[in-house]
Amino acid sequence: MDGQIRISERDERVICYIVNSAEYCHKTSGDLAESVSKIIDSQLADGVDMSEVQDEFSAVITKALVTLVLGLETKFDNEMAGMTRVPWGSLESVGDQSEYVNGINMILTSSIPVLGSLLSPIYFQFFLDK
Repeated sequence: MDGQIRISERDERVICYIVNSAEYCHKTSGDLAESVSKIIDSQLADGVDMSEVQDEFSAVITKALVTLVLGLETKFDNEMAGMTRVPWGSLESVGDQSEYVNGINMILTSSIPVLGSLLSPIYFQFFLDK
């Protein structure tokens, strides 16, 4: 995924629900494979493999988290564009905080707590690392 993705706050929540659902399905499919392996004939047990299914759920999680990251980055576009238009070389003094930083801070403080409350700690950390 490249470029911009415009997502609303509602979209962010839905994406978090997708991550949570895929995480649950990933775990449950592995547990299911173990359970089936225990109850079927031992000669067939080795043929029970849900790793491809689990890989697909992992891919869904990754794509959803990347979408969240790109969506948040897209929200910064106005502030970033504004910063590039400032003639920084001709400024005589620079303050300790700009309106652009304030704008980015507002975006982060409205999104990050919600995402942190909806995502599991491991996937919230993955999101923050990106």
